[in-house]
Amino acid sequence: MAITIQDELKGDPVETRDINLVAALMAVGFKPDGMAPVRIITHANQTGQKYNFTIPEVSECGKYKARDLIKAWKLGPEWVAKNPEHPFAYAMATTANHRNLVRRLRKGERQVFMQCGRSVAMLPENASAGLEEKILGNLE
Repeated sequence: MAITIQDELKGDPVETRDINLVAALMAVGFKPDGMAPVRIITHANQTGQKYNFTIPEVSECGKYKARDLIKAWKLGPEWVAKNPEHPFAYAMATTANHRNLVRRLRKGERQVFMQCGRSVAMLPENASAGLEEKILGNLE
């Protein structure tokens, strides 16, 4: 099989087990590798399964490199603060919000929602002044 220039520009695929990272990458135009998008890994001495996702090195639109965005993912809020309008920052915020919502709802704590501009924050009903300041201070 011949390798085309297009294939060479795309580089080696990237693998990860982080389903939230994969969802964020998909939100900005990465399409899981068609040949082997998901590998299911099982171990004889463990229950359950693990999933390994294969993502191309470059997004479908050609704008984003997976390795650059994975570095951003690892930096987390620090990167988002420096790149607030980047599409991947929105995708990262979405996955973080989902994780936090699920965690808080599982705890069974009563929550309140507060809005500032376009941003919405969820706080425990009995949040301390320090926590309120920390969370609300990040809103627009």
